[in-house]
Amino acid sequence: MSEYQVHLLGTPWVKKDGAAVHFPYRKAEGIFYYLCVRKMVNRDEVISVFWGGFNETAGRKNMRQALFQLRRILGDDVILVQGQQSLVLNSRIPLRTDWEDDDAIFVRNSDRFLQFFYLKNCPEFETWVESCQEEQKNRCLEYIRSQLSLAEKREDQKQMHELIDIWLKWEPWNEEAVTTGMTLYSRMNQFVMALQLYHEFEKRLAEELDEEPGEELKRTFAATLRMKEVAINQNAEHSRYFYGRKKELEEITMGIQSFCAGAESESVLIVGDSGVGKSALLERSRSMNRGTDILDLTSRCYRSEQNFPLKAWRETFKRIENLKNSGQIRLSAESSAWIPSIFTGNLRSDALENGREENGTGEYSVLEDGVIRMFHELAATRKVVLYFDDIQWMDPVSQQLLLRVMLELGGTELFLVAACTREDQKNVRQLGNILQRENRIRPLELECFSKEETEEIMQEVLAGCDSPLSPEEMHRRTEGNALILMDLLQMIREGNWREGLIPPQTESVLQSVLDSLSEEEMKVLNALSMYMEHAEIFELEALLDFSEMELFDILENLEKKQLIHEKIWGVYVVYEFRHQAMKDYVYQHQSVGKRRAWHRTIAECYESLRDGERWLELLPFTIRHYELAGDPEKADVLKHQIS
Repeated sequence: MSEYQVHLLGTPWVKKDGAAVHFPYRKAEGIFYYLCVRKMVNRDEVISVFWGGFNETAGRKNMRQALFQLRRILGDDVILVQGQQSLVLNSRIPLRTDWEDDDAIFVRNSDRFLQFFYLKNCPEFETWVESCQEEQKNRCLEYIRSQLSLAEKREDQKQMHELIDIWLKWEPWNEEAVTTGMTLYSRMNQFVMALQLYHEFEKRLAEELDEEPGEELKRTFAATLRMKEVAINQNAEHSRYFYGRKKELEEITMGIQSFCAGAESESVLIVGDSGVGKSALLERSRSMNRGTDILDLTSRCYRSEQNFPLKAWRETFKRIENLKNSGQIRLSAESSAWIPSIFTGNLRSDALENGREENGTGEYSVLEDGVIRMFHELAATRKVVLYFDDIQWMDPVSQQLLLRVMLELGGTELFLVAACTREDQKNVRQLGNILQRENRIRPLELECFSKEETEEIMQEVLAGCDSPLSPEEMHRRTEGNALILMDLLQMIREGNWREGLIPPQTESVLQSVLDSLSEEEMKVLNALSMYMEHAEIFELEALLDFSEMELFDILENLEKKQLIHEKIWGVYVVYEFRHQAMKDYVYQHQSVGKRRAWHRTIAECYESLRDGERWLELLPFTIRHYELAGDPEKADVLKHQIS
């Protein structure tokens, strides 16, 4: 049986057993290419496409003649007649076309489908060819986009460059391709390549179309320049403690660049678990403003001040006062007069006389008006970017002021970068909902590092140092939490790591999380920390006085607060801490006497099940709990059952 090779991309050709096939005329050749793609066609369809201007009799006669010639040069078994109306390409013969190549090969052929093949007086055929060329383009672009994402994860710069080049061959004037390429190069710190890509596109656009890049691409260029400057100038000490988060940093930087370029922009609310790196990302984004004319104003909210009016704004207005006193900004006397009210949280006497007589935050409306006028003055000469960390602790009066400021100036005169802990987001949910509904802000979810990211960070931080923990163990202990991970890596690098030792900075974050729990939730966490791996409901009930349903409710709350996991373990439902560091901390902060008493209770609970089918599974844990309860004799007795 003969083998056929059909080339359809670019100038078409056909080979039979390695020898070139010469068609008697182009319409017969076109019918074969049509059939190679369609596989099965209707006779009337072929007549319509190739002899649409002929009457039916002439069309059928021409089709029969073409089919005869094709069978003569290709062989009788290549094209089959099925029924009375259908022509079918025989699937049993070895016929291969480049139209059916794998995506990886297909996209690297930049020649268009039947690029140099034309038929006279066949508009339907030309339309079909154009539709195939569009299909070819869409298939290539879809593959390119998917592979760019994979190339970024692998940091495969060579493949990334190749894919961007192919994209621009298909769409030479598509700014999305240039923006995507610049973005990916920047994330890999390949700023020179990103800027080169822009300049090449800019030059080609000017020479061939006499145009210049669009505003979005210009903003990407400006952001890339800024990120390059920061990467060069940042000091080593600062970079030691910031890893990853390239996408998130780029998203914030692009938003600020867009805002500075005059486009209406949505501000950013960074949301994530405690210790996930929100503050570091916020500070890192702020560092991108150094050396620019941006007026950045920073404040941090504190749990201890959440009931004190306007405390959240104190740092912001202290900086405004310092800049005014040093002559770096100018404020009217009327605006300057409001600064002491922010510091004290009390309104001016004249404001009290003229203000509203409402309860709650309503009486501060005159101050809000004054602060808004102040920001209008600042925004008239500078681009104002406001940074607020831990806004979940912002007092109600400060929230109302921020809401008024953002509704009045947000997006055009002021850009906000705020950070909020996920478990306490409810404290500012109304503020966030209103600003999102008015398109003033959008959430940026900050997740824990993945296993792959954890391994990359370990390699970078511990370069030249041996680690007592594998990447898998490191991720299991930290769950990718940025603060816990970095503290642990720092201890290993300095040679201070010991099993169970928790760094002071991690301790402070863990304690702040525990401080927000109810007494009942804390009792459940204390009990859960006693178990080696995880615990079932019956195990927790052995230590606690809660009913089963009460216990389920508390466990659900702890899971919502991202402190524990509920997992299916075989046929059982078990509960465990999300972070080993949190478990160690909770366990260590209980008295020795309490721990010993609870370990004994657990051991006795397990031993009561010695006649059951799970005893052999529970026996090793029973022994360990007796040892921790200070009863090694009892543990030794049980060890004999194992031996």
